[in-house]
Amino acid sequence: MKNSLLIVYFLTQITGVFAQEYMGHKVINMPFPLAGGEIVSLPVTDAGTIPAENEKIKIEVAGYNVGPIPGQEKVPGLFWIFGFTSKLNQKIESVIVQEVFSTDKAISVVDDEAPSMKGVTWSTHTGYAEVSASGIPWLYSNKPTFFVYKFSIKIDGEKVVLYQPVYFSNRAKQLFVDHADKLRK
Repeated sequence: MKNSLLIVYFLTQITGVFAQEYMGHKVINMPFPLAGGEIVSLPVTDAGTIPAENEKIKIEVAGYNVGPIPGQEKVPGLFWIFGFTSKLNQKIESVIVQEVFSTDKAISVVDDEAPSMKGVTWSTHTGYAEVSASGIPWLYSNKPTFFVYKFSIKIDGEKVVLYQPVYFSNRAKQLFVDHADKLRK
C-alpha cells in the first residue's frame, strides 16, 4: 500500500495532476492592483497568462495585432482583439471590456449592447491606433508589459465578471514593432 501511494505521488508530480501547471508551466497567482484600488490575484506562468474562465464563459483572446490602418496602407495601426466562448450557449445580452491594470481609472475599450454571436463565440476588435513611440509608449518600452481586462458579460439577466491578464514580453513587442516598420516601407 505504501509503495502504491509513493507511485501515485510520483506520477502526480510528473504529470502535474495535483501540481498547479498549465501547458507544462508552473502556475503562480500574481497580484494586480486594479483601477479603483481592488487587488486581484490571477494565474500566470513564465510563458504567459492563462485564459480566464468559469462554468459559463471562457476567454479565448485578449491581445493585439498590428496591420495597415484601413485606407492608409503605409500607416501601421495597433488594434486589440477580444473574444470568448459561451460554454452553455446562453443568450449574451451585453459585453463590456475595460482595461483595469495598469491604469488609475478603468478605461472602457468595448461596450457592445447588442452582441452578435457566431455559434457560441463572440469576438470584436477595437479601432486602430497609429503605431509610434509617442502614441503607444508601452510597445516601445524595454520591459515586459502587463494589462488586465475586466470582461463584464450579461447572460440571461445575470452579470458575469472575469479578469483576463495579458502579458507581452520584450521579444513579442519587438516583433510587432518590426512588423509595423515593414508596413511603413
